[in-house]
Amino acid sequence: MDKIISTLPSPKDAGLQRATVKGTFRVPVSPNENAQTVIRVFKTVVDPYLGKLNYVKVISGVLKSGVTLKISGSGKE
Repeated sequence: MDKIISTLPSPKDAGLQRATVKGTFRVPVSPNENAQTVIRVFKTVVDPYLGKLNYVKVISGVLKSGVTLKISGSGKE
């Protein structure tokens, strides 16, 4: 568990991070549970039965079941 914590610290411990918007424009994102949801996809796998699975880390906001997210810069959901 210590290895996981050191490799993937909580957003509050990691501090200010940057998100890419529209391909190249980078904006600062601070961890805040009340802010707009920002996630980082760090791995995508393809399962023959389930299709594409994205492993994500929540940087800001809260990720809830049934929420539709948009890919920054593309406008795709």
